[in-house]
Amino acid sequence: MQSIYRFREAEVGLFLRTRREGLGTVALEPLELTSNFRSQAGVVDWVNRAFAGVFPAREDPSRGAVRYSPAAAVKPASADPAVQLHLLEERDDDAEARQVAELARTALSASADATAAILVRSRSHLSAILPALRSAGLRYQSQDIDPLSRRPVARDLVALTKALLHPADDLSWLAVLRAPWSGLTLADLHALCAGRGIRTSPECLSDPALLERLSPDGRERAGRTGAVLADAAFRRGRVGLRRLVEGCWLALGGPAVLDATGEEDAGMVFTLLESLEAGGDLPVLDAFDDALAALFAAPDAGADGRLQIMTIHKAKGLEFNTVILPGLGRRSRSAEAPLLRWLEHDECGLLLAPIAPRDGGSRDPIYDAIGRLEKEQGDFELGRLLYVAATRARRQLHLLGHAGRDREGLVIMVTLGTGIGTALFINGHLVPNTELGHLTLQGRDAETWAAESVREKKNLSWKKWARRVDAYLRLLDGFFWPDLFIIGGGVSRKWQKFLPRLTLAAPVVPAKLRNEAGIIGAALAYHHERRRARQRRSLG
Repeated sequence: MQSIYRFREAEVGLFLRTRREGLGTVALEPLELTSNFRSQAGVVDWVNRAFAGVFPAREDPSRGAVRYSPAAAVKPASADPAVQLHLLEERDDDAEARQVAELARTALSASADATAAILVRSRSHLSAILPALRSAGLRYQSQDIDPLSRRPVARDLVALTKALLHPADDLSWLAVLRAPWSGLTLADLHALCAGRGIRTSPECLSDPALLERLSPDGRERAGRTGAVLADAAFRRGRVGLRRLVEGCWLALGGPAVLDATGEEDAGMVFTLLESLEAGGDLPVLDAFDDALAALFAAPDAGADGRLQIMTIHKAKGLEFNTVILPGLGRRSRSAEAPLLRWLEHDECGLLLAPIAPRDGGSRDPIYDAIGRLEKEQGDFELGRLLYVAATRARRQLHLLGHAGRDREGLVIMVTLGTGIGTALFINGHLVPNTELGHLTLQGRDAETWAAESVREKKNLSWKKWARRVDAYLRLLDGFFWPDLFIIGGGVSRKWQKFLPRLTLAAPVVPAKLRNEAGIIGAALAYHHERRRARQRRSLG
């Protein structure tokens, strides 16, 4: 049951009810698979610890809640760290991308048959990573990942097309002159444009006086490019648009600067032009940009397949020696409010409600209630999605994200789940050995009295449970006098139900990372546990 459902619009509650009640008159026998044959024991142990606090404590079909079932490792633990956390103090996509590239290089250098995968929740998380991999000389395989519109050859061909269709489009003309097939320097482009008045770029290229301002190399390049473009302008309307643009590109020597993958990308642009043109023109120029944005670049024909890039959904069922998960600090995109919401509820049956009117009329409470349930279902699905990503790793798992920006002083992170996990940070630095969930409270371990699982098990109201959380935080406050409490774990998404009831003087806020905060906290704890073990071995 610890899988992902909603991306195929499947309803996890149906699976839970079918397992419990059977299929019609057919009784079903549930089978639990507990042996993990894929991952080494270090990865499996970390996953068991981390996701026990991410998954809900009990199943609930109407909420899409699936409890966590721990796995038992078949493969022994390896000597290398199984899970490593790479945290940035604040969001820096470029720095994270460079770190991803270095981790991928290290993973691939381990052996000739080593494999690695970079898995993301959304393609938008790759905007900085893909250029960083190319800059590092790392070739990768991907399918429907790299937008064609971001490839340099596609951008150059778009500029060439617009320049041929619109002589007054100076931006496109300058892009053509700057492209690899022309290669004018910025100094030559400035000399060509300075003081030209209202003349267009084609007129400037045909003016000997303006061309004299350029360097000798620039005059030769501009003269050659101008002649090819002038010939193409003469043939416009006499041939199809694809033939016009492709012929001009060939005459300029465009293929000379491309590899096999680049030629495939160029071919896709030409095919798109052919499908959109009418009478040697583009009736709607914006349609070209929109259609190009929907296409993906061809896979790298020279990649050996050892480095793969894909979304987490497409990684389901696959496995890799090393898995790299970037972008864990990013929030999920909020969905737009639909005109109509409906939900099949176990107790209430079919719930149906329209959106509130725009004239400021009162909101439908059923509409809002369904929205909260859908948000909760989405959060549970996100936890299962991260579980799928983490369990793709055979040997090593790397987690990258950002959290805790610009907070000085003592900060206590408290994760409320099956138990209580804690972490202390002083000016952003983690203090080791601060597992405070086992402090004595009410004559017992604090986590057996105030954890979120206790609220679920004893069916405590939010008000009663908030008193227990408040007592626990007051105990910590008396010991440490922190500047801030951060509450993480799955329950943090419902912070409105209990945080306002707390009475502490220190500020208490929900974790920005919500469910991911528990994963990052577990990774931090694991990292320091491994480091302490190595230190003990070196001293012994």
